[in-house]
Amino acid sequence: MSFTRAYTQRELEFIRANWQQKSAREIASELGRSERGIYKKIRDMHLREQAPDGGSPPMQSDAKNGAPMQSQGACEVATLHRAPTTDRERLAGLRDLIWASLAEAGPADVARLAPEYRKTLEEMGRLDERDAGRGHGSDDALADIISL
Repeated sequence: MSFTRAYTQRELEFIRANWQQKSAREIASELGRSERGIYKKIRDMHLREQAPDGGSPPMQSDAKNGAPMQSQGACEVATLHRAPTTDRERLAGLRDLIWASLAEAGPADVARLAPEYRKTLEEMGRLDERDAGRGHGSDDALADIISL
């Protein structure tokens, strides 16, 4: 079993000051700590709960403050005042739910959610191709896709 050295006050202040602007990888590199340790320390310090905007977790990539990936299809997220009526709208809603979960997830949850997110994006692409070729498909195809 390995033990980690305690965080110094300077390291804690650096994390508090930079966790929303820099990726966990950048912070870890500057402090000589592991990326996983930075994620854990951010969680232990309750920084997400203290952030005025709800806080955005540092991402594993070096992308900073990026918006969710947008599909290239014509129809986007269903409006909030009605239920989704097409497979495309349902998949867009599922994509957005998974993205929101990814934004709040720790490394272990990211590993679990990322394949579902990719699968949803791929299916949206297939649906776009299918719809471009011959009208809209049935809702049974969506049930097969998201069955867990």
